[in-house]
Amino acid sequence: MSTRHSLFRSLTVLLPCLVATAAAFAGERPAAVEPSDTGTLTIGQCLIKVVDRALLAAERDGVVAEIAVREGDTVPSEQLLLKLRDDAARTRLELARARAANDVNVRYSRKLVDSAKASYDAGVELDQQHAINSFQLRQRKLEFERGILALEQSAFDLKLARLEAAQAESELKGYHVAAPFGGTILRVLKRRGESVRNGEPVIELVNSDRIHVEAYCELHELWSVRSGAPVEVQLDAPELARFGVTHQSFAGKLILVDTIVQPVTGLVRIVAEVPNRDNILREGLKARMTIDRTPVFVSESAPDAPRS
Repeated sequence: MSTRHSLFRSLTVLLPCLVATAAAFAGERPAAVEPSDTGTLTIGQCLIKVVDRALLAAERDGVVAEIAVREGDTVPSEQLLLKLRDDAARTRLELARARAANDVNVRYSRKLVDSAKASYDAGVELDQQHAINSFQLRQRKLEFERGILALEQSAFDLKLARLEAAQAESELKGYHVAAPFGGTILRVLKRRGESVRNGEPVIELVNSDRIHVEAYCELHELWSVRSGAPVEVQLDAPELARFGVTHQSFAGKLILVDTIVQPVTGLVRIVAEVPNRDNILREGLKARMTIDRTPVFVSESAPDAPRS
């Protein structure tokens, strides 16, 4: 019993020394996070989401005058989809354009300046010959300067008229709903003759040429998954195997590794963008994503150990 007691006392004395020595040794070397295994990481049951999907709205209150598309139509970018009654807006635009095209005041003011300048130059010559008094010369100079200011004012008024024309043209576009990108019309929410409020959705447009695949990876994989890493995506739907679509692969890249770790699950959200060939990857289905790992070494110098 005394021998066991002595051994216990020896360990009690030596243990703090060993801990201190290990701490000092650790302070002399950088701490490193070990990289994950190289190769690939596969995650199943990933969510598929369409990137380009929009509920298009009118920018004005009004009444639907024309609907140029039907559900299921494929449209290019910038195509007119729906138009509100715009008679008053078109009239305002024509009026503004007419004013913007009228440069009569500018041309007339320019002629007045030329005439006033010639009169003032003649007055200067007469003054050198002492054939005109100083008051008459000042009058001619004042007319010349007044003409220059009138020309500047008329040029400014013309510029304002052209800006008003541009504003009227922009306001007219607010009565039209155009496709912001090429895609397929999913829903037409209004009919001809119905009223529309500003910001009220009227058409739903979707383009599934590219999709996002969203998944969650384990925390210990965080330092081996990087934004920009190549990915390969396949449908994770065994029930569709008989159609031959589950074996087709789609190449893309990781565009997001979330900076926030889910506090409860300890998972990290990641998102990949993938071109959707033949519209096989449908929103609502699940996918399996394989990511190329890129091990990252993270090292930081530990604080210097206190010197004895």
